[in-house]
Amino acid sequence: MIELLFISFQILFILTILIFSFYQLVDKLKINYFNLIDAVSINLILILNLLLIFSLINIPSIYVILTICFVALVSLLSKLKNNLKFIKSNIINLIFLFLIIFIISINLATDLYLEWDAKFFWYFKTLNFYQNENIENLKNLIAPDYPHLGSYIWSLFWKYPLNINEFYGRIFYVVIYAISIFSFFGNLGISKKIKILFIMFTLIATYKYSYFAGLQEILVFSFILLATKFSFYISEEKNSNIQNKLIFYLLCITNVIAWIKNEGFIFMLILNFCLLISFKINYKGKIYLIFGSILILLSKFLFMSFFDITFESSEFSKTFNLSLLNISDYFDDLKIITFYLMVNITRIPILLVCLPILTYIVFLDKGNVRIKMFIKSFSIISLIFIYVSFMFNFEDVEWQTRVAIGRVLLEFSGFYLLTIIFVLKKLKRQLS
Repeated sequence: MIELLFISFQILFILTILIFSFYQLVDKLKINYFNLIDAVSINLILILNLLLIFSLINIPSIYVILTICFVALVSLLSKLKNNLKFIKSNIINLIFLFLIIFIISINLATDLYLEWDAKFFWYFKTLNFYQNENIENLKNLIAPDYPHLGSYIWSLFWKYPLNINEFYGRIFYVVIYAISIFSFFGNLGISKKIKILFIMFTLIATYKYSYFAGLQEILVFSFILLATKFSFYISEEKNSNIQNKLIFYLLCITNVIAWIKNEGFIFMLILNFCLLISFKINYKGKIYLIFGSILILLSKFLFMSFFDITFESSEFSKTFNLSLLNISDYFDDLKIITFYLMVNITRIPILLVCLPILTYIVFLDKGNVRIKMFIKSFSIISLIFIYVSFMFNFEDVEWQTRVAIGRVLLEFSGFYLLTIIFVLKKLKRQLS
């Protein structure tokens, strides 16, 4: 019973600092049609960008958590009456969100184990920060080229506010996951019952305990889902100033993913590029998106150069050697990747549901050419990236593809929920 109370307290603590934060304090950032969960998702990505900065400059964790709590307190008290009214009007959504997070967190607590990658890579990075070691010490660990932000979050909320067990840090992963799904289905002009059905379908289709057993792919899935929703907002927005704010949020998501998982960052760069070529974006917004993405990429390389970190966990140098080039081997690899790609698509319910809808949109639907172009271009470039990365980056292509391609597909599978938004908007236009 006492552990249930501790878990509840941990969730309430995390939700409180996410509900009351930067978005409420800075009026200039506000967008009128955002709902409560949208505001929470904005606070989430802004807080994580702040945590990234703190981690890079080695601010002690106690000051980090006190800063976040101070911002939340100021945000709550600055407009107390309005904030309480806002919470009251959204109390059902918040209770539903809390219950989903609570149920998944109970599942975490009842079967504690870490996946292989988590045991040998991510957990040691987490311990590095939990034991107050600095960012430079990461180069002494296995796979120093793996980004650190996911582990930093894990360590911070393992230590605060309760400091009981490491899985309390992973509850923050659950919160990110739940918020991304709730946010995605907000503001679609559908009834609450249908919205709940879509949320429950997505939760059932994407939840596995192993995804929260220290792996980082579920974080990439969640942030790409948020990025997809913001891309949809950008495509619909006619006001250039608001469009630029949305692009700023998209770049904040890009920066977060860049410091969580390397291939997730590539998928975000692909998404940003497809957004540029598919939708009408004002000139200033295009400049922001292009140079913002380049700046994030450069910051990654500057960080690795400063700490003398190389991509040592990659086997690219062993495999992409022109002197050993054998065309027949690459054709064999092509067949292997295709086989495991098809097999793993059948294991991801979102793809099983959304890919037939995608086929209909691409070949049969005559409407919204720009969204179709966005979905098609992202799909094609992402597929090319998967083939290239597995064919030229690993010595044992068969083994690596078998164990890893399912997780890679999970990372960007949420993007295809955009096909459901496409169909819903079309039905709404036909019925109106």
